[in-house]
Amino acid sequence: MALDVELEVLFPENLMAPTLAQAASWTRVASIVTAARVIEKRTDEITYHFFLAFPDDELLETVIIRVLAYLIRNYRCSREKLALAQRVDPAIQRRTLENLAHVRLNPTISSGGPSVVRKQMPQLADREPMRVLRVVDAPPVLELIFEPFQMLRSTIVSLYTEAAKVSALDKAAGKTSDNPRSIVVHRPYGDGALLATLDALIYFALGLRVGIEWGTDHVSVERGFQCFNIVGQPPLQATHFEIARSAFRKLMKELSRP
Repeated sequence: MALDVELEVLFPENLMAPTLAQAASWTRVASIVTAARVIEKRTDEITYHFFLAFPDDELLETVIIRVLAYLIRNYRCSREKLALAQRVDPAIQRRTLENLAHVRLNPTISSGGPSVVRKQMPQLADREPMRVLRVVDAPPVLELIFEPFQMLRSTIVSLYTEAAKVSALDKAAGKTSDNPRSIVVHRPYGDGALLATLDALIYFALGLRVGIEWGTDHVSVERGFQCFNIVGQPPLQATHFEIARSAFRKLMKELSRP
């Protein structure tokens, strides 16, 4: 990836920290219940580490580790899910819930190449060359972070795979052009800030430009896929469409205010 100085300009800490911390919402209630039982010594099923496997690509590994680092520093267990966990298992003690609410991550993460994957994860032996991260932390913590780490890994791999194809086409086009600069300006769209930010970070890591072009005397309002959806079963009444139009006009009026 580019130097941290350049990364900080486009992806500042005050943006990345709260955005990627949203991945903590992927912690399952069932995992919180298990973590509580581990703390209270009410289970023999204890996890001491887990693995994250992904295609053998050093840049991809760098992106995954950098994203995980943001989550590690900012992870918080949802108090709403803690309350649900106690409903699932009323035997969970209040002190245990408070400990989980204030838990902080301190994992040891080590990486290995295809030879390590073949040894540690033989079920992947027939797949393409893979790399792996081994994550070690306190057993209750591992229960909390397993799903968020897995989901981030899977999301990043999916986005990276598509972005790498664009990067390959861009490089091929660059060989036949007098302009060495990338022709791709990617506008990341997604279902939310987390996905869009990951998408943008991956394109940046691959050396592609992210965002929209602007300059002196160029002013625009970029609303992306702003729309109002009318949900219902036909036949829909005309009043539904008028409500949507009114809401859209109000939005445009707010945007046009000086």
